[in-house]
Amino acid sequence: MKRLQAEIDEYYAAKSLTSPITYAQCLELPFLQAVIKEAGRLHPSIMYQLPRYAPPEGITIAEHFLPAGTELGVSTLTMNRDPTIFGVDAEEFRPERWMENPERARYMDSMLTTVWIFAGEGGG
Repeated sequence: MKRLQAEIDEYYAAKSLTSPITYAQCLELPFLQAVIKEAGRLHPSIMYQLPRYAPPEGITIAEHFLPAGTELGVSTLTMNRDPTIFGVDAEEFRPERWMENPERARYMDSMLTTVWIFAGEGGG
């Protein structure tokens, strides 16, 4: 929390801000972005299975073949806490994981099953 507060305070001072920070400005704060991703990873906005479908060639999961178009479910909680994706400390809140290695961060981003819905400025 101290690191995040320091980043925000330094940003406000550097930009001479007196009003609330905007969405676009939030994107310029790397640790804030890491904290948001980490919080969403551990506490996803949806708690139900995300439907997915087997690809045209089918898929084998745990030695079971599922034909093309078979509806599958992906647990956001399980996926977002998978140590093979997020590290052996996947159960821990550690925002730094998103800042340690850009290539790994891109991989974790691609595997993250968190839904982001932004309203207002810069959102969609």
